[in-house]
Amino acid sequence: MDTVAMLGTGGMLEDLRMLDLFRDRQLNWERIAEIAVEKSLDADLNTAGKRYGQPVTLTEEQWADIVRTGQKARASVPADAIAGEPTDWELFELLLGLRWEIALLCGFAYHDGPDTAGSDLDNQLAA
Repeated sequence: MDTVAMLGTGGMLEDLRMLDLFRDRQLNWERIAEIAVEKSLDADLNTAGKRYGQPVTLTEEQWADIVRTGQKARASVPADAIAGEPTDWELFELLLGLRWEIALLCGFAYHDGPDTAGSDLDNQLAA
């Protein structure tokens, strides 16, 4: 982005700042877990739910719908796409984006912190 345009009848910008997401912030990145994303779609809710540090809010039926959608996407090929309709992957991505909890249970997010035992699907590395 190189231009910020603001339309209005008047005003004053105060303390305007820019966030540079590409600047090296000298952070000491360290791998803390290996997440088995692909195994998520073959797991039951109890197994995937251990990724969360609290009880899941999804029902078994809702989890089964998510798993079916993900498995259908995984089995699809680009030739399956129908013009003007979302692909199986787009539908699955929509589900992942609806709630952080869904992304977490499917292995596309990570819940870290005290009292988080984790799921048998994943490998938590020694800190």
